[in-house]
Amino acid sequence: MRITRISVINFLGLAAAEVCTDRPLTVVTGANGSGKSTLLQALSLVVDAVQASLNGTLPLDSEWWTAGHKGAESFEVRVGVRFDALDERRLIDAYYRAAILHLLHPEATDVIALSSAVDGQSTPESASPMMVGDLVVIFDQRQRGPWTVGWEFALPRGPVNVQLLGNEMGRLLDGPVAAGPTSLQYLSELCPSTNDIVEKVDDGRVPVDLWKYVPDRRIEFVVEQVNAPVQPPSVAAVSADPEYRSQPQARVPFAHILELLIRRRLQVTDNHRAPMRTRFGAQELAWTPSLRDGSLLALELHRLKNGSAGDRRRFATVQASFRQLTGEQVDCTERVMPDDNGNTEVILVPAIQIEVGNDGHDVPLHRAGAGAAEALLLATLLADERRCVFLDEPAVHLSPTAQRQLLSMLRGRRSGPGQALWVTHNPDLVPAQAADDLTSIVRMARDTGRTVNSLVANSRVDVATVIRLLASAEVRSLLFAAGVVLFEGPTDLAAVGRWLDRSVTGVRGPLPTPDERNLTFLSVDGQNGFGALASLANQLGVPWVIVADGPALRPGSIMAKQLAKLGKAVPQSGEKLTDVRAQWAAEGVFSLADDFGDDGSKAGEIEAFLSRLDAQTLARVRKDVGTLKGVRVGAAFADAVSAPQEVVALWADILLTFDLPRT
Repeated sequence: MRITRISVINFLGLAAAEVCTDRPLTVVTGANGSGKSTLLQALSLVVDAVQASLNGTLPLDSEWWTAGHKGAESFEVRVGVRFDALDERRLIDAYYRAAILHLLHPEATDVIALSSAVDGQSTPESASPMMVGDLVVIFDQRQRGPWTVGWEFALPRGPVNVQLLGNEMGRLLDGPVAAGPTSLQYLSELCPSTNDIVEKVDDGRVPVDLWKYVPDRRIEFVVEQVNAPVQPPSVAAVSADPEYRSQPQARVPFAHILELLIRRRLQVTDNHRAPMRTRFGAQELAWTPSLRDGSLLALELHRLKNGSAGDRRRFATVQASFRQLTGEQVDCTERVMPDDNGNTEVILVPAIQIEVGNDGHDVPLHRAGAGAAEALLLATLLADERRCVFLDEPAVHLSPTAQRQLLSMLRGRRSGPGQALWVTHNPDLVPAQAADDLTSIVRMARDTGRTVNSLVANSRVDVATVIRLLASAEVRSLLFAAGVVLFEGPTDLAAVGRWLDRSVTGVRGPLPTPDERNLTFLSVDGQNGFGALASLANQLGVPWVIVADGPALRPGSIMAKQLAKLGKAVPQSGEKLTDVRAQWAAEGVFSLADDFGDDGSKAGEIEAFLSRLDAQTLARVRKDVGTLKGVRVGAAFADAVSAPQEVVALWADILLTFDLPRT
């Protein structure tokens, strides 16, 4: 299975957004409030909605009734899914053939012969349209039945859908998923109810391609056990799946198949962890638990350790991965005892073995700290290479070393059949070592449209440049910023940054600090570096401004040529800096210089500005920290001299350019 896209309208923190996830790895970044977690909440809603199609809508009402964006009365969530594993495709194909058998006539004299005829006419491609589609959830408080859930897929002539929940629940409908009743004609059978159906199917007088009967109709779409001593192969394949063989169902809706496949392969986690349960009733040990909040981790470890050969191999993988993340061993034991009512209760005890020299001792997991619990949960989630794992803020309790190990483990899944997506604010969890890593980065921009940005490298030179830039954690931090200020060198960055870390007062009163507005300051180490970082910021949808020395603002400078390639309206002429300052400011380029200073005088350098403010202090600072230590010079000078009005005015202009509040 592969989740190919997540699309929302008026849902939680997003008015509208669509993110392509059709890749092995996706890392979602962005500033706080950009809607990153809303994407995973959308997945959680879809999982809950498919389960509600079988168990009732009460959980949907209690959990999601108020999920409309800014109080909206309606919302829509679409999750694209592709079923590509062999066992998934076989199950869906069997369901398709069994549903046709049910539609033809389950009371035929010889159902087994009819089943053979249907199977003979159904090619492996017959059910292929159902393998790729959208799980759609529509909520509208104004409808009598507010929830509509469907599996929508495409035929050559247009979309059709199986309604999982709603007014037409359990039916195949023409058209896309939509709320409200349908006026389509209802068709109960594909041919007249007579005992010569087998002959009609067998000699081709009645085709069995279900899609020929969909236009302008609604068709009951279920699998039902037939009245025969032995169930036909397609019906048996559906009702005898290992996931619910112990409780075979006489009537199986398609929602059951989707719920089974999703539960088997998709795992979404919340951005908070619940306390881990360790006490379970004996009957609970047969569960396949959800790991959404981590509370049932002990139950999953017990299931893997005592399950099939494949489960036991995954348990060994969990142990190896946990050791890679923490350096310690882990195991899970159990104790059986009666509860207060005399029923059997099983206590599951995950514990880690702390190695001290040649001696070791066990520590119960709940006593070992949040980092150990987080590492064990992540190791368990990643143990099944077929699983699609969607993680919200993983590794928040892990050490930096363990976080790097986790990133390595995630990158190692790229060649496997599964899928991983994680939402993060941590630069160390952003892969940026190869071209494939770059295409996995997604940034949600905090604007009214919630723009989604991805990196597109057009050549090997571009790839090498972006990898070089993102090798720095400071540069990767712009993925999470509301904007970035690019300084020409470390001296001006250090001085201006130190001044603005303190409270400064503009014309209208106190101005916020850069941290209060989530702005990142970066040095490009010379005007040659402005273009590459500005281009990277553009691709990621990060607003940027530049603070440059005087020479960079000269028409025809290296910076001017770079910005012209980025579509900026750079000045084409000007004898003095004052001639071009306003035009540059309109493009988000500022300077503390008074002159170009490119005549050998260096009058346009930041050091000239500092000297004009206080030459004696600058000389003393240089003597104390060293002339070549630009960062130390800038910081020490700012510590000794109050923020000048030129810097305060510059900061006010930058906030205005970013359209950020100045109070």
